[in-house]
Amino acid sequence: MKIKRRTDRKKKRIFVFSFTITISFLILISGLILVDFQGRKMSTGDKTPPISIVEESEETKYLHIYSLGIDKKIDVSTVSVVWKDIRKFLSLPE
Repeated sequence: MKIKRRTDRKKKRIFVFSFTITISFLILISGLILVDFQGRKMSTGDKTPPISIVEESEETKYLHIYSLGIDKKIDVSTVSVVWKDIRKFLSLPE
C-alpha cells in the first residue's frame, strides 16, 4: 500500500507543478501583451487592440494579431461558420 500512496502523491505533485508552470506562463504572456498595448497607446497614440476579429465580408473573417512586433491575419471563416451553426442549434442569441 505504501508504494501506491507514493505513486499517487508523485502524480499529484507532477500535475500541480505542470499546472502552476502553465498558468504562470499564460500570465507572463498576458502581461507582455498588455504592456506592449499600453506602451504603444502612450507613446504613439495607437489604440489598435492587440487581438481582434476583422470581418471583411459576411463570409470572410480574420483574427488580426497586432502585438509584440507581430502583425498577422489568420483566416477564421470556417470556425465562424461552425460557431454560427452551434449558436443556431442551441438557440443562443447573437
